[in-house]
Parts: sequence; structure tokens; C-alpha cells
Amino acid sequence: MEFVYKIVIQSDNPWAIGEIAFWLWKSGVSIDNTENTAARYLLQINGKWKEAASIWESLNCPYEQALALSDGDERSKKKAIEIFNRLGAVAASKLIKQKMRESGIKSIPRGARKSTKDNPSGLTDRQMEVLNLVSIGLSNNEIGDKLYISAKTVDHHISAILGKLNLHSRTEAASFARAQGIILNR
Repeated sequence: MEFVYKIVIQSDNPWAIGEIAFWLWKSGVSIDNTENTAARYLLQINGKWKEAASIWESLNCPYEQALALSDGDERSKKKAIEIFNRLGAVAASKLIKQKMRESGIKSIPRGARKSTKDNPSGLTDRQMEVLNLVSIGLSNNEIGDKLYISAKTVDHHISAILGKLNLHSRTEAASFARAQGIILNR
């Protein structure tokens, strides 16, 4: 790889130079010549992961954004896991979790359960129950009583459902769910 870097440096292509330099740095190789290195890579090589992540986000490059965040603090590592999971980058997510464990971090995100992953809309089993009860016209208090949870918890589930389905109201959620066959027509 170092041989490739020596060739790429001569190309005068900051993007290619930066990418090769980044991966060499990531694998533990010291990078001396950073002239003509794209800023987004150079920032991360120089320990400025937050700035690098911000640039990647503005460029709409979520994988690279997550890579930058993975070099940060606990909170940023969790954000990186979230992004990698959303992208389906399971190996990258597992690697960050492993490094978090090795560094002594205890509260590591587990990820979605199989039932949630299997749900085409990404809803949890409990969210499906709540959505079903919303679709038959029950209030938050009635849903809470039926499921033995508080009305406030029901409200949180409904907010999550609306967010996952990209909808704005209970009525829209119920109509969408029926139309998509997520719940039975009532």
C-alpha cells in the first residue's frame, strides 16, 4: 500500500492522495508527506474527526462521516454505529462495538431485534401493537390501559411510528398501515 501511495502522490489528485493516505494512517502507517491531500482526509489524519465528519455530512457521504465519527468520543461512536447500521455496514458497526468494549465502554448499542429488522417498515413488535390500536381509534389512555403502559409511553411509541413511516398524524399512520397491509383493515 505504501508503494501505491508513492505513485499516487505524483498524480496531483488530492482526493486519491487523501484516500490512500487515510487508509495507510488508519492501518497504523505514519504519513509524512501530506501536501496535496484533500482537506477532509487531512483533518481526520490530524485528529480533527469532528471537522472531518462535518465535511463528509455536508457532502452527503454518510459512510465516510461515520468513519470520522468512529474516531471520536463515546457519543460520536454511537452515532457512527447508528449510521453504519442504517447503511447496512454490519462489519464496520461490529468493529466499532468491539473497540468500544476494549476501551471499557459499557453502554454499547445492541441494534435492532430480528423482528424489527424483519418488519418492512422497521417497526418494533410493540409499535405494531400500538399502531394496530391506533387504527381502531383508541386514545393514548385506552391504548396504555390495554397494553399496561402509561399514556406518555404510548405517545413516545406513536412519535417513533410517525417518524419511521415519515407521516404527520395518527390518521395518516392508520391509513398508511392499512393500505400497505401492515395491519388488517378494520
